[in-house]
Amino acid sequence: MRLSAADYRHPGETPTLVAACWLAITLLAAAEGLLVWLIVARPGLPWVSGTLGMVLLIGFNVGGLIGALQIRTHKADLIGSARRVGPSRLPRVHQAAEDVARRLALPGTPPVYVLPLENLDSFVIAWDTPAVFVTEGLAEQLDDLELRAALAHELAHLKGGDARLMTLIYLPLRARLLPPVLLGPQAVGWLALRWWMAVAELSADRAAAVAVRGLEPVAHWLSAEIEDPEEPGLDLHRYLGYLDREQWRLVGEELRRAYPRVGARILELARFVQSRRFARCLAIVGDLHIQPLEAPDPSSPGVLPYVAMGMLSGLWLAPLTVALTVAVGAPPSPAPATVEAPPATRETEQQPAEQTEPPDEAGAPNPFASGQSAVSLATEADFTEQGMLDVARMHKERGELDKARRALEDLLQQDPTIAEAHYLMAWTCVDMGDHERAAQEFQATVNLTDPDSEMHQEASDALERMEP
Repeated sequence: MRLSAADYRHPGETPTLVAACWLAITLLAAAEGLLVWLIVARPGLPWVSGTLGMVLLIGFNVGGLIGALQIRTHKADLIGSARRVGPSRLPRVHQAAEDVARRLALPGTPPVYVLPLENLDSFVIAWDTPAVFVTEGLAEQLDDLELRAALAHELAHLKGGDARLMTLIYLPLRARLLPPVLLGPQAVGWLALRWWMAVAELSADRAAAVAVRGLEPVAHWLSAEIEDPEEPGLDLHRYLGYLDREQWRLVGEELRRAYPRVGARILELARFVQSRRFARCLAIVGDLHIQPLEAPDPSSPGVLPYVAMGMLSGLWLAPLTVALTVAVGAPPSPAPATVEAPPATRETEQQPAEQTEPPDEAGAPNPFASGQSAVSLATEADFTEQGMLDVARMHKERGELDKARRALEDLLQQDPTIAEAHYLMAWTCVDMGDHERAAQEFQATVNLTDPDSEMHQEASDALERMEP
C-alpha cells in the first residue's frame, strides 16, 4: 500500500479550491466585461474612454500572457545560477530529497537545485520539468530532519497537484517577472486563490510531518524561516505532550501572539499529529510500531467554502433565471399581421339581432351594426375567433373596409367554417361594390347556418335581392 495525497490532505482543501477557482473565474469575467463595456458604451468622452478601454483590455490580456511565458525564462535563469545536487555534489541535500520522495511515494525525485543565497527559503517551480530550489542558508543551517521537512513540504505540493497552479498564479508576482500593474490576470487570480493556497500549505505541512515522523522538525523549520535574531527560536518540546483543552488554548494564544505567521500552522499541525489519521499515514509508510490513536482528524472543511459556492451560483444563475422568466412569460405575438388596433374580447355571448344590423344597399338592416365604440372594442388584446371578428367589425364601422376584409380573410384562412365571418365578409364586399364575392359569401353563410336562424334568413334575403 502506497501513501497517497488523499491520506494526509486537509479536509478543507478540495472545497476551498472549487470555491476559489470559481471566484477567480468570476473576478476575471467581471474585469474583462468592465473593459469591454468601457470600449462599447464609451461613457464620458467617447474617444477617450474607448481608447482607454482598448489599451487596458490589450494590456490586461497581453501582460498576463507574457507573465506566464516568462516563467520558463525565469526558471532557466535560476538553474543557470544554482548547483544541482547529486550523490557527489551536496550529497546531504541529495540524500534528504531521495529519502523524502521515497517515503511520500513519489514516482521519482525531481531535480533539486541549491541557490547561492544566505537567507532560508525553499520553493518549487512546476513548469515543464518540475524543479525544487533551496538556498545555501537553508541547506547549511537546518539539521537533517529539518531539511527533510522543508523538502517534503515542497514535494508534497508536487504530489498534490497544486504546485502548477501556484507557479502560474503566484510566481510571476513573487519574482516580479513584469511590473505588477501589467500582471492583471495573475493579480486577480492571487486575490481569489490565496484563500485556497493557505489551506494547501496546511496539507503540505501534514505531508512533511509524515515524512519526518513528527511535528518538531517541521515546526523548527517553519520558525527558522521567520526567526528574529533578537529573539530565541521556537522550543516546542513542551508543546508536544498531550495537553488538555485549557492548556491548548493558552498555547495557541501564546504562539499566535509571538509568531503570528506560523503560530496557527503549528497548532493545526500539532492537532493532526495527535490524531488517528496521522497514525494511519505512518502505518502506510511502514512505521507499524506506531500505536493508533483514538482521536479523529481534528480539522473540518468548514461552511465558508460552501457558502461562497452558493453565493457564486446565485450570481451566475440570476441572469439566466431572469432571461428564462422573461422568455417563458412573454405574451405571444399577434397572428394577423394587418391588425393595427388591439382587439377586444366579446362582451356578451351573442349580440341581439336588432342591435347589430347595418343597412345594406337596398336599405335592409345589417345584423353587424354595433352600438359599441371603437375604444370599447380595443380594451383588451384577445386574438381568439371572436376577438378577430370584433376587430373586423371595428374596421368596418370606421369605414376601413380593406382592413376589415384582410382581417376576415386571415380568420377564414384559419377556419373556413365560421358562418359569422362569411356573413360579415359578405356585407363588407357589398359596401366595397364586389357583388360577386358578396354573393359567394352569402351563399356560404346559408350553407353553414341553421335554416331557422336569423342569420340564415338574412343571407337568403340578401341573395334574392342580388339576383338579376
